[in-house]
Amino acid sequence: MVESESIDALGNALGAYDLRLNFFLPSTTLSVYRQIYLEDTVSLQLRSPWDGLWGVALEFENRPGGLRSVLWEHVNTKQQGSKSFERGGTDNYYNHVLYSSGWTHRGRARGLPLALTEEGFGGVVNNILIAHHLGIEGILAGRVSYTARISYSRNYGVHDFFDLETLMHIETELPLERRDQVSIALNLKRLISSQYNLNGFLRFAYDWGDLLPDNNFGITLGVMHRGIF
Repeated sequence: MVESESIDALGNALGAYDLRLNFFLPSTTLSVYRQIYLEDTVSLQLRSPWDGLWGVALEFENRPGGLRSVLWEHVNTKQQGSKSFERGGTDNYYNHVLYSSGWTHRGRARGLPLALTEEGFGGVVNNILIAHHLGIEGILAGRVSYTARISYSRNYGVHDFFDLETLMHIETELPLERRDQVSIALNLKRLISSQYNLNGFLRFAYDWGDLLPDNNFGITLGVMHRGIF
């Protein structure tokens, strides 16, 4: 047996306490939810209660136009198994001491897009962060549906990572450097032909900040058909 498997036999799981309350108001549904990360047995004891996801969503029913829904989410991963008065812990979310890729699939962390990977390193290289996300959707002039999203994050890297070249875990120096990032996306869609079920769409996306190597801008214009085959 590998030594790390015996030391951490009960650790490094992937789960969460997932709580949600729905309030059904006249023509409106209010949802409040909370997810607390479960990384190991310490997590089960709620040692880092502020880590995890907070969310509030509003859905408006029977609205022929205008605003349809609003979503706000907040994620915090800074404590990582430490108590509030201690320096950051070592839970190292989404990473694994034995399996170099960690809790990732094709270079993406499972469950949190802001936990980034980087070529040449195993697992996640940015899992200490605080972020806010706002999303809205609705209809403009009764014809064009839209979805707008904006995310702001303060990123502090990772306590340690797996170097694929040396095949060793490398600890980063503390305090970790803060890097801010803003990402926005706007999707517009309009029905072109109900007979042929054709929709035209226009999409914008922009990222800027210190987290990624470059600022990125993208635009997509297209036609989409949906049918049953």
